[in-house]
Amino acid sequence: MKNKILLLLTISFTSVTMWAWGPKGHDVVAEIASRHISKKTAAKIDKILDGKTMVYYSSWMDGIKGLPAYKHTYSWHFLNVDPGLTYETAPLDSRGDVYSKTVAIIDTLKAGGLSHEKEKDLLRFLIHMVGDMHCPMHVGYARDLGGNRVQVMWFDTPTNLHSVWDSKLIESVHNWSYGEWADNIDINDKEKISSITAGDVAMWRDDVLSRVGRCYDAVPQDGRMGYPYINAFTEDVEYMLLVAGLRLSKILDDIYK
Repeated sequence: MKNKILLLLTISFTSVTMWAWGPKGHDVVAEIASRHISKKTAAKIDKILDGKTMVYYSSWMDGIKGLPAYKHTYSWHFLNVDPGLTYETAPLDSRGDVYSKTVAIIDTLKAGGLSHEKEKDLLRFLIHMVGDMHCPMHVGYARDLGGNRVQVMWFDTPTNLHSVWDSKLIESVHNWSYGEWADNIDINDKEKISSITAGDVAMWRDDVLSRVGRCYDAVPQDGRMGYPYINAFTEDVEYMLLVAGLRLSKILDDIYK
């Protein structure tokens, strides 16, 4: 009986902590994307979202995760690959993952012929999932459930590495609103933006996967994390949010051009 209770607690703990960027991070990604899409794309998105902004729906996918109608989308938030493996060689979730489902949604939206509600759902998924794919612990190691099993102390608060990357780190790096985040990191010229958005979704996936190891390696042996970790990863957080927004804008323009 005791083991059953511990198992239920473990499952519950895992379920509530498998979020990607917290709302702030997803808002930043959506805001940056909204500043770079074409006027034509913006008009189409405005119609699909019934006048609501991409920022408004940036965390919608997290909010509906527990609803029966959307239960099948749970695994679409993450992709876990153990060290030494690649996406092509790692065991993959049969339900799909954030990369495979992102590609599938892009193809479906491009094909068109969808009902209004279906297109709205897929667009809201896409806005969120591109952000998820650029959160290091959502492409973290499978052996520890993307950092969920790596117990740490964030200053004086017990938590786990996944939670640190979801929200604690971004809020500690800069205490900005999502608009201030966008104002301060979305400052690149056209040449730099073209470099960031070059390639395809698979290349962007591998870009994030290549950065995950450092996020683990920098955790102190005693698990006590704070300012040194913040200083070490400030530029990484800024980079991930920026490129997610710019890449989302490219995807959207490719769909609705």
